[in-house]
Amino acid sequence: SRDFCKLYGWTLATPDEQFEQFNEKMPNDGEYWLDVQPETTTIATRPMTWYWQTSPLKNQTTLAQWKPGHYNVATTNHGTNCASLYQNDGLLAFECETKWYFACESYHFFNVQHRDAIHVQKRNIKQINKTF
Repeated sequence: SRDFCKLYGWTLATPDEQFEQFNEKMPNDGEYWLDVQPETTTIATRPMTWYWQTSPLKNQTTLAQWKPGHYNVATTNHGTNCASLYQNDGLLAFECETKWYFACESYHFFNVQHRDAIHVQKRNIKQINKTF
Protein backbone atom coordinates (compact mmCIF):
# COMPACT_ATOMS: atom_id res chain seq x y z
CA SER A 1 0.00 0.00 0.00
CA ARG A 2 2.84 2.40 0.78
CA ASP A 3 4.41 1.77 -2.64
CA PHE A 4 1.02 2.24 -4.30
CA CYS A 5 0.59 5.62 -2.64
CA LYS A 6 4.10 6.75 -3.47
CA LEU A 7 3.65 5.75 -7.11
CA TYR A 8 0.92 8.39 -7.46
CA GLY A 9 2.67 10.98 -5.33
CA TRP A 10 0.39 10.38 -2.35
CA THR A 11 1.26 9.67 1.27
CA LEU A 12 0.20 6.81 3.50
CA ALA A 13 -2.15 8.67 5.81
CA THR A 14 -2.05 6.21 8.69
CA PRO A 15 1.09 4.20 9.52
CA ASP A 16 0.49 0.46 9.86
CA GLU A 17 1.25 0.41 13.58
CA GLN A 18 -1.12 3.29 14.38
CA PHE A 19 -4.45 2.03 13.02
CA GLU A 20 -5.87 1.37 16.48
CA GLN A 21 -4.80 4.70 17.99
CA PHE A 22 -5.95 6.58 14.92
CA ASN A 23 -9.35 4.91 14.96
CA GLU A 24 -9.94 5.86 18.60
CA LYS A 25 -9.51 9.55 17.74
CA MET A 26 -11.96 9.58 14.85
CA PRO A 27 -15.18 11.56 15.47
CA ASN A 28 -18.49 9.77 15.93
CA ASP A 29 -20.11 11.21 12.84
CA GLY A 30 -19.03 11.93 9.29
CA GLU A 31 -20.16 12.47 5.75
CA TYR A 32 -21.42 10.14 3.07
CA TRP A 33 -19.26 10.07 -0.03
CA LEU A 34 -21.31 8.65 -2.85
CA ASP A 35 -21.66 9.36 -6.57
CA VAL A 36 -18.90 11.96 -6.71
CA GLN A 37 -16.66 11.77 -9.77
CA PRO A 38 -13.27 13.47 -10.22
CA GLU A 39 -12.57 15.60 -13.28
CA THR A 40 -9.77 13.29 -14.38
CA THR A 41 -10.83 9.71 -14.96
CA THR A 42 -7.74 8.05 -16.42
CA ILE A 43 -6.28 5.28 -14.30
CA ALA A 44 -2.93 7.04 -13.94
CA THR A 45 -4.42 10.32 -12.71
CA ARG A 46 -7.53 9.21 -10.85
CA PRO A 47 -7.08 11.13 -7.58
CA MET A 48 -8.96 8.96 -5.14
CA THR A 49 -8.41 5.36 -6.10
CA TRP A 50 -7.64 3.80 -2.76
CA TYR A 51 -6.87 0.60 -0.98
CA TRP A 52 -8.77 -0.11 2.20
CA GLN A 53 -7.94 -2.59 4.90
CA THR A 54 -10.55 -4.60 6.79
CA SER A 55 -8.32 -6.42 9.28
CA PRO A 56 -5.20 -4.43 10.19
CA LEU A 57 -2.35 -6.16 11.97
CA LYS A 58 -0.40 -4.46 14.71
CA ASN A 59 3.03 -4.42 13.10
CA GLN A 60 2.63 -5.31 9.44
CA THR A 61 0.34 -5.07 6.46
CA THR A 62 -0.01 -7.91 3.98
CA LEU A 63 -1.14 -7.54 0.38
CA ALA A 64 -4.07 -9.90 1.00
CA GLN A 65 -5.54 -7.49 3.56
CA TRP A 66 -5.97 -4.66 1.03
CA LYS A 67 -8.87 -4.46 -1.38
CA PRO A 68 -9.03 -1.98 -4.29
CA GLY A 69 -11.87 0.51 -4.33
CA HIS A 70 -13.05 3.87 -5.60
CA TYR A 71 -14.52 6.60 -3.50
CA ASN A 72 -17.96 6.74 -5.11
CA VAL A 73 -19.06 3.59 -3.26
CA ALA A 74 -17.83 1.64 -0.25
CA THR A 75 -19.68 -1.54 0.65
CA THR A 76 -19.39 -3.40 3.94
CA ASN A 77 -19.14 -7.17 4.13
CA HIS A 78 -22.86 -7.52 4.78
CA GLY A 79 -23.79 -5.54 1.68
CA THR A 80 -24.77 -2.20 3.19
CA ASN A 81 -23.58 0.84 1.26
CA CYS A 82 -22.08 3.21 3.77
CA ALA A 83 -18.90 5.21 4.10
CA SER A 84 -17.62 8.28 5.89
CA LEU A 85 -14.32 10.08 5.51
CA TYR A 86 -12.84 11.82 8.54
CA GLN A 87 -10.45 14.76 8.31
CA ASN A 88 -8.43 13.29 5.43
CA ASP A 89 -7.13 10.51 7.65
CA GLY A 90 -9.52 7.61 7.84
CA LEU A 91 -12.54 5.92 6.35
CA LEU A 92 -15.06 4.32 8.70
CA ALA A 93 -18.26 2.52 7.79
CA PHE A 94 -21.18 4.74 8.77
CA GLU A 95 -23.68 3.05 11.07
CA CYS A 96 -22.28 -0.32 10.03
CA GLU A 97 -20.21 -2.97 11.73
CA THR A 98 -17.21 -2.96 9.40
CA LYS A 99 -14.39 -0.45 9.87
CA TRP A 100 -12.35 0.74 6.92
CA TYR A 101 -8.86 2.12 7.16
CA PHE A 102 -7.95 4.83 4.69
CA ALA A 103 -4.61 4.24 3.01
CA CYS A 104 -3.80 7.09 0.63
CA GLU A 105 -4.06 10.84 0.96
CA SER A 106 -4.23 13.04 -2.14
CA TYR A 107 -4.17 16.84 -2.28
CA HIS A 108 -6.45 16.69 -5.33
CA PHE A 109 -9.16 15.52 -2.96
CA PHE A 110 -9.14 18.83 -1.10
CA ASN A 111 -9.83 20.86 -4.23
CA VAL A 112 -12.70 23.23 -3.36
CA GLN A 113 -14.68 22.24 -6.43
CA HIS A 114 -14.65 18.59 -5.42
CA ARG A 115 -15.46 19.40 -1.80
CA ASP A 116 -18.49 21.43 -2.89
CA ALA A 117 -19.68 18.60 -5.10
CA ILE A 118 -19.36 16.20 -2.20
CA HIS A 119 -21.36 18.40 0.16
CA VAL A 120 -24.15 18.62 -2.41
CA GLN A 121 -24.17 14.85 -2.70
CA LYS A 122 -24.24 14.51 1.08
CA ARG A 123 -27.43 16.56 1.27
CA ASN A 124 -28.99 14.52 -1.51
CA ILE A 125 -28.06 11.26 0.19
CA LYS A 126 -29.62 12.39 3.48
CA GLN A 127 -32.87 13.24 1.69
CA ILE A 128 -32.87 9.85 -0.02
CA ASN A 129 -32.24 8.04 3.26
CA LYS A 130 -35.31 9.63 4.83
CA THR A 131 -37.49 7.84 2.28
CA PHE A 132 -36.38 4.37 3.43
